[in-house]
Amino acid sequence: MIRLGVGVYLMGGEILASVEWIRETARPFSTAIQMLELERLSNPLGEMDTPKLRGGIAKNVYGAPQGYWIRMAHPSDYANPDRYFHKFVKARKPWGRLQMIHILEQQRVDQTRGISEMVASLKEGKTARKFRDIVLQNAIVNATYAASIESELPPDAAYQAIGGGNITEAITQYAGGYLSAVSEYVGDNKGFYLDGVKVPHLFPGTKLNLRPAGSGGDLGSDFENSLLRYVAANLGVSFEQISRDYSKTNYSSIRAAMTETWKFMQARKKMVADRFASIIYRLWLEEMINKGEITSLPRNAIDLYYTGLGAEAFSSCDWIGASRGQIDELKETQAATLRLKYNLSTYEDEHARLGKDWRKQFAQIKREKELMEELDIAPELAPEDSAMNAVSGDARDKKANDANSGDNSGDN
Repeated sequence: MIRLGVGVYLMGGEILASVEWIRETARPFSTAIQMLELERLSNPLGEMDTPKLRGGIAKNVYGAPQGYWIRMAHPSDYANPDRYFHKFVKARKPWGRLQMIHILEQQRVDQTRGISEMVASLKEGKTARKFRDIVLQNAIVNATYAASIESELPPDAAYQAIGGGNITEAITQYAGGYLSAVSEYVGDNKGFYLDGVKVPHLFPGTKLNLRPAGSGGDLGSDFENSLLRYVAANLGVSFEQISRDYSKTNYSSIRAAMTETWKFMQARKKMVADRFASIIYRLWLEEMINKGEITSLPRNAIDLYYTGLGAEAFSSCDWIGASRGQIDELKETQAATLRLKYNLSTYEDEHARLGKDWRKQFAQIKREKELMEELDIAPELAPEDSAMNAVSGDARDKKANDANSGDNSGDN
């Protein structure tokens, strides 16, 4: 559901979902989330926007959403008569529980609806697709050939001269004696063949030229790359990622590109994915607390939940997303080790970069160590660790020798 929400946000610039309460379920909770098509959020009966109703959202005098007008069916669902009717859903229950989830990034004051990130790159994306289609057609045409005739004859007569057909009465009257001379010269000659290829015998003064079709740019040319770079900049990703072309980049460049993409995606994760997931978690947690399903909480947990900022405190959480990925695992692992060594990071953050939960990792490591001790298996050092230990040992021996040499020098 979170992945669907992120995709909807990318295309539409906002997320819309309703909070349902379904009792007919075998699961131990009734909270359910229903994703809604963005086009169903609209003013009832096509009404004009007013200060308190804009884009299907009813607001109070302070601009806070009070309710949402949801069309009962999609506007383009012509076979469904419900598309003419709207239902008003309040934003919250009387005690504060959300009934509608609406997430968007406001870029202007008093903005009500979201703006798609794809809008700014639609023109370039369409141009790039059209460019590829035209270049492909051009490549197909270049696989054939075009012929042109240079002659003083009329078009039909020139076509007949190379064996294209009989001279009609109209052509004979038009060409007169000149065509008669051509007909006498050509006669019934079928031409001669060279390795199966017909070589026509033309009338003197007539030329047959073969001309290739005009050539355009190649696929993957600089023009197409410039379009893809513009689209990548609008979407917050790197050119290499959107084109899947890593042939013209190096380690430093791709690291810089991944860093910029990572920062952009982390911002989107916090604003869209984490926010959506936290809202769903908070709704579920409220139901579980009221049902007494979470026994680890104190007995007065319900009172605490609805007191002050208790709901925010109970539902405060962080979310682990997809792995960032590694280009050079050795260098990046060494960098992570140094960050941990100098307290510039935590195990939680470093494991989250890899898309893992540090609690599960530590628990699994403990189980593996206990099993290895039980089976009397000694962990072997990796080749890199052995080499590092050997280098460290050599350095200690060299340091000791230098110290002894210095002491002896002093004594002498």
